[in-house]
Amino acid sequence: MLTLGAFLGIRAEREEFPTLIYDRSDFQQHQYVYRHFAGPANLSEWRQQLGSIRAFLGDAFEWTVSQDDATHVRLHRHTPLPRRLAFEPSNFKPGNLFVGVDTISREPLQVPLEELTHVLLCGASGTGKSNALHVICQSVFANLDLFEQVYLVDGKEGVAFNRYRDTDPGKVKIIWEQSAFAALIDSLGATMDARNHAQRDAGVDNATEGFIAVIIDELAAFIEPPSNPADRAAHKALLVGLQKLARRGRSVGIRLIVTVQDPTEENLPTTVRSQLQSVLAFRLAIPQHVSAVFGDQAELPVKVRDLPVGRAIYQNKATGTTAVVQLPVIGRPS
Repeated sequence: MLTLGAFLGIRAEREEFPTLIYDRSDFQQHQYVYRHFAGPANLSEWRQQLGSIRAFLGDAFEWTVSQDDATHVRLHRHTPLPRRLAFEPSNFKPGNLFVGVDTISREPLQVPLEELTHVLLCGASGTGKSNALHVICQSVFANLDLFEQVYLVDGKEGVAFNRYRDTDPGKVKIIWEQSAFAALIDSLGATMDARNHAQRDAGVDNATEGFIAVIIDELAAFIEPPSNPADRAAHKALLVGLQKLARRGRSVGIRLIVTVQDPTEENLPTTVRSQLQSVLAFRLAIPQHVSAVFGDQAELPVKVRDLPVGRAIYQNKATGTTAVVQLPVIGRPS
């Protein structure tokens, strides 16, 4: 532990390596505090080195780093969760959306539906995004009494949502076609306007009941411009309606949950992405994708490009919450 700073090449302004401080460390809890004597500690530099720290100190454990104060950083050793985490019914809690198990506290991370913002779920193919989508779907279904409608929109024209076709048909509807999606966006725009008027008359800022969930698997399929010029006006109206829902829908109880593999402008307009304040990001292989989602990555707890399958960074930009979570593997509903 004494030579860790030198091994990593982390230096302060006067080329002095950080030093392990015994009095502030807690060896029984596996917490080790290092002091930068010659200047402030650069926490992002330590975070960028977490992979090397694990290699140097042993692969059997995981390490996180936090800042005690301007000149001190704290390394904390954790026993890792299993790579394949079994789903537990207790993961779902009434009135909350379950977004994974916190890899540090090992507790389910729950987001109250009243506080939930629109959600972006992104990640490269094969990183666990599809499993996470089904976890979120079933978390919503566990709270169907709080939802007026749930729309499952499949941009892949696949069968992923077929497993839910018998889930409360009065509330849960599955959509595949572009025309049906456009009609839904138009209808939700009218619903939003009506709810806005009702809330204004009642002096209510935000809806606390009667939620509407719109879960879109691969939004890029609906964003791509049509090849037929005759369809372009309708496509433009769809984009305008989607942007309107993203900006104003949350206050009237509409929650967008959007998945994309490539979160750049061509597949996810900035006007929509900026309103998806809750992010569940699995491994993103391309630097431009990471930048599009997080912008400045210095404060992220781990490198997004290094996340193992099944793990994601959860970030709520509205509350400032950031955590590394692992999604349990969930099967078909019984």
